[in-house]
Amino acid sequence: MSNALPRPRDITRTWFVREYARYEPGTSPVPLGRATVTLAADHAGVITATVNGQPATEGAAVALLNRCKACGTVELVKEIRMCLGKPAASSLHRDLARIGALRANHYQIASAALGRTIASFTHIQAHEVDTVLAFTSSLIRGAA
Repeated sequence: MSNALPRPRDITRTWFVREYARYEPGTSPVPLGRATVTLAADHAGVITATVNGQPATEGAAVALLNRCKACGTVELVKEIRMCLGKPAASSLHRDLARIGALRANHYQIASAALGRTIASFTHIQAHEVDTVLAFTSSLIRGAA
């Protein structure tokens, strides 16, 4: 059994960070700098990073975030999830059932509509929902 954490998928997060240091214990913190850090994970879990808009390694970006958490400030300014969340995925299942698709066929229908294997509706992007619904409607109308 592996203790590895699952890789994040289809998400982009951007933070504004400020880093401080102290010259001596008990002295006031001195600002060292500030930056905008973005980490993005694609559908395959491949992570890309930027610091101040410039490409960076994942390790460098995470190290900067961790330093600022310890001696500075970290503010999440934007989070973009590129796929459906669980409530939206559940809603899509209900919509397909209302159209007349059997639940056992939902993933097969979505896979055919999108041209790739869909094992969970949380792997579908929000803009693809209409494609799946239209495909399902035409499929059900054609079978009737």
